[in-house]
Amino acid sequence: GFGLDTMPAAIIELGHKLKALDASVNMLTELPPELSSFVALEELNLVGNALVEVPEAIMALKSLRWLYLAGNSISRLDAGLFTCNQLTRLMLAQNELTELPDAIGKLTNLQLLDVSQNRLTTLPATVGKLASLHELDISHNQLTTLPVDLAALPFLHRVEVYGNPLNPLYLPKELGKFLETGGADKSLDLDADVEIGVEFATEADKTAGGGSGEGSGSGSGGDE
Repeated sequence: GFGLDTMPAAIIELGHKLKALDASVNMLTELPPELSSFVALEELNLVGNALVEVPEAIMALKSLRWLYLAGNSISRLDAGLFTCNQLTRLMLAQNELTELPDAIGKLTNLQLLDVSQNRLTTLPATVGKLASLHELDISHNQLTTLPVDLAALPFLHRVEVYGNPLNPLYLPKELGKFLETGGADKSLDLDADVEIGVEFATEADKTAGGGSGEGSGSGSGGDE
């Protein structure tokens, strides 16, 4: 990064020829409307800037396959983003998202979705339409359960969920295949939350019945 707060004119002039653009670790708060003319662009890296929303110009980039927006301050996703239906990688970690819109289900070519370290409390059922999804990282949010629709995704082999207040006892039973087969086939990574979830249930029991309960080893909560 060069501490840029605007896109250099030289890049804008060459934009129609670019297939990849790395503008990561700068101070960009917006992108110029001319970016919408970068019709050949397939990879755009805007990690570590100061964006508070997905720039509108991105929504015109119909050839875009990889979009990296991690480490910004984005709090909402406009529906226009989901018209970029050639996306195979969408990285939105370390933002301020509180929800994912239903329209995310339109990204049927998406293989990797990373929305870790946000403020999500639920996932929309339309994630079940992400038919090409291989990996989903929803770790370090505020999720208490997962949509059963994930179980229908044929290529999904890894779901990162640690750092959420999940209780495995209350996950939809249809997600059992992730827990049961594990390994190289299917894996639901609940490393920290298996213990956290059991401890949560024990504390609830204590409140309800005043029982002593057994400690579950809360020291694993720092497994990040």
